[in-house]
Amino acid sequence: MTGMDKNLMPGIPPLACFERIVTHCRKARIAGSAAVDLCWVAQGAADGYFEGSIYLWDVAAAGLIARQAGATTEVLATRAEPYQMSFIATNGHIHAPLKAILPFGY
Repeated sequence: MTGMDKNLMPGIPPLACFERIVTHCRKARIAGSAAVDLCWVAQGAADGYFEGSIYLWDVAAAGLIARQAGATTEVLATRAEPYQMSFIATNGHIHAPLKAILPFGY
């Protein structure tokens, strides 16, 4: 699961990150709701979630739900704008491999 910010990194095409993810997984999805995506990770319906640019309030509650369900969550980077970050949550098994394929060196 992922979401895409068209202004994630200056000079990098908006779908570069998604392109990188889809070449390494069976099925990548953009559902449009970080909270739903994180709850799917918590439930086991999705293996992982990455968002390159999201706000704390978008992931706080569902991130807690995912952690309480046994998911591994991590703030990969903070952004210049207050409360904005790059965030990942996984079933734990794919955490390091997912981080390794992200194109921005997290």
